[in-house]
Amino acid sequence: MSTFTTIVSCILLLIFLISGGLMVKSAYDISYFQVQDQYIQNAHYYATWAAVITWILVALVIILIGVYFWYSAEVPEAALEGALAKTQTSSWWSTIYLFIIFILVIIVGILAAQAAFNIDKSPNYNSNIPIEYAAREGAIATAVLCLGSTGLLIVWFIYDLIPESKPETPNKNLSNLTPEELAKYKMLVS
Repeated sequence: MSTFTTIVSCILLLIFLISGGLMVKSAYDISYFQVQDQYIQNAHYYATWAAVITWILVALVIILIGVYFWYSAEVPEAALEGALAKTQTSSWWSTIYLFIIFILVIIVGILAAQAAFNIDKSPNYNSNIPIEYAAREGAIATAVLCLGSTGLLIVWFIYDLIPESKPETPNKNLSNLTPEELAKYKMLVS
């Protein structure tokens, strides 16, 4: 994982933390509406599921960042020979990971939009009551954040698919290299 991926992961983590907080608050506020009807019940259902999935997204991004720091520790010299083969495998895993996050973000955005739509559609919704207004606005903000962050995920996905250009290195046995040659090889591989 590159520095770009780490930065995007941290930005997404921040977006998902804000979205999760907004959806939990929105679902909580919906449960205190003065008059409950079918639209409000649907909005509560959508908001609750959007909050749950958002916190799953937070956990996935934290796991991604943790795995990055775990694997970015110093690599033993013997593992340098398999470094090029490992990058292809990790690229596929990160692509699958990005696809899962992408789908979950779209689902959360749609659920949040549905919650806001159902609140708005309810004949009992009163925008002059602060808790009802806050529930609707929280759902709208989450929908905008999640559906807006799909663009960031698409950029990340495209960046992940572009292969890194590395200078070609001769295929040498690492045990026969001098310390200076080994240091140069490490710089080329990293």
